[in-house]
Amino acid sequence: MGTNWNADYAYFNLHPEHAINFDIPWKATISHVYSINANQNRTAALPNEWDINQTLMLNGDVSFTKRWKLATTTNLNIENFSVTNSRFILTRDMHCWALTFQWTPIGGNKSFLFSVRSTSSLFQDAKIDIRKPPAFL
Repeated sequence: MGTNWNADYAYFNLHPEHAINFDIPWKATISHVYSINANQNRTAALPNEWDINQTLMLNGDVSFTKRWKLATTTNLNIENFSVTNSRFILTRDMHCWALTFQWTPIGGNKSFLFSVRSTSSLFQDAKIDIRKPPAFL
């Protein structure tokens, strides 16, 4: 085993470009959302007739292998420079089954969903979902 490791080490020393796979598919998107809403709940604290919000949305995903993928969505409030919502999704294609884990750690909808589903059209209703909070809340 030691000789195989030394041979691999020597090869990657001579060819460092083969040590890391730079052909990993990835995607990144930046969006700006500007919204104006009528203020229906005008009070002394919020006297403005219009509610103006600006949000910067950051989306991205990376496929580690042919079957593993990690995606994320993060929303930033530009006025406060604070993160308002964030979601992470890890997926695994298991030939005729698909595994998904979605996690929302911050925001008004903190939750997670663990799902195993059939990708076959014959067994499309075969699934297991574990979520928090439960579906009825």
